[in-house]
Amino acid sequence: MKTVCALLLSAAMLASCAGTVSPVVLTPPSGTLILARGGVFEAEGAGFRRLSPSDGLAPGGAEGLFPVNDSGEAWVTYGPSPAAGVTRLRPGPAQTLTPKDGLKDGRVSLVAGAGNIRAFAYAPQAGLGFSVASGTSWTHYAKANSPLRDNRITGLLADALGGIWARMYSPDAGCARLTDGRLVPYDTSNSGLPRNDILDILPEPPGRGTPGDQVWFVTVDGLTRFTLGDGTWKHFGRNPADITDFLRLLGVDTMFSSAILEIRSLAVDDTGLWIATPKRIYRFDGDAFTRIDASFTEGSDSLRFSAAAPAEGGVWAAVTNVDSKTVAEVARYRVGEGWNRYPLEGLRLKKPAEVRFFQVGGDIWALAPEWSAKVLVLRAAGEPVVRDLAGS
Repeated sequence: MKTVCALLLSAAMLASCAGTVSPVVLTPPSGTLILARGGVFEAEGAGFRRLSPSDGLAPGGAEGLFPVNDSGEAWVTYGPSPAAGVTRLRPGPAQTLTPKDGLKDGRVSLVAGAGNIRAFAYAPQAGLGFSVASGTSWTHYAKANSPLRDNRITGLLADALGGIWARMYSPDAGCARLTDGRLVPYDTSNSGLPRNDILDILPEPPGRGTPGDQVWFVTVDGLTRFTLGDGTWKHFGRNPADITDFLRLLGVDTMFSSAILEIRSLAVDDTGLWIATPKRIYRFDGDAFTRIDASFTEGSDSLRFSAAAPAEGGVWAAVTNVDSKTVAEVARYRVGEGWNRYPLEGLRLKKPAEVRFFQVGGDIWALAPEWSAKVLVLRAAGEPVVRDLAGS
């Protein structure tokens, strides 16, 4: 089963702008790549090898690792150097693009692609918008020459129908979608978005959604779905004078009470949308939200979910202890089976919400910036194991 994971990165994305690198795992056909400890590693058997300039990387530390659709491409971004550029690491021989090749600036922070186009967003502090390459042709998008409403891009994602979405730093800017060279801005005036301050955008993989594939938007007011096939919007959450607001004020626990608005992570696979909130996991199958009972946390107010990732037939979640700031355990839920819990020792976190999950074959790999050289492997069969990048 093909699974696509995408996590809520609003806080993490802003942190990356300040120099904190969120870990990433990619599984192109040529092997498993890991971004951690300021470098890119390749899994080799039971160990890891740190890639170097001899593998085609530019000198200095890596700050981003991005896949492009299902083409097997893996792109690496670097630090704040205007000359650093961006490297296509896979497939084939590595190739580094710099301003000499058509980029407006070498400070590339985000990469996305659809069809034969590749989009490159510049670091928000550069304030240069984003550029699109199609073959040898380049087009630059910024406030001065396009409908883009903020040059500081904090999210760049491709949807199932070939569109490229740009999320911006300004709380008033909304977002924009690029298709066939045309950039269309979206905000509360021309969409179903409840507000213009968008925390995250999550496109569903091809084949999901009816009648067309869908894109999800996260705001503090809940989740909003845009169906690409017919251009319709639907909001799930708070609206002015909405009855859920009234019930929330009364303390009644509704689906979109204050708890659901504290979304820790959002992920999508072939079976639906998974949502992790501080106290619960929810699944949306296209028709309704289902609360996944977490009975093992009942009676313990100190346990919270930090993130979730789809797994075949269910979901993995990290359960953290707020008091001790540790990952108390990981748990796997499967429909018809319930929860299986796996206690862990020695993996402490000051920021549990920074745990990230990635699917590697039939396993789930968990990484966090504070774990540095540690990779937690949640195996499809057997107990979790910790692998170490140290010595690579």
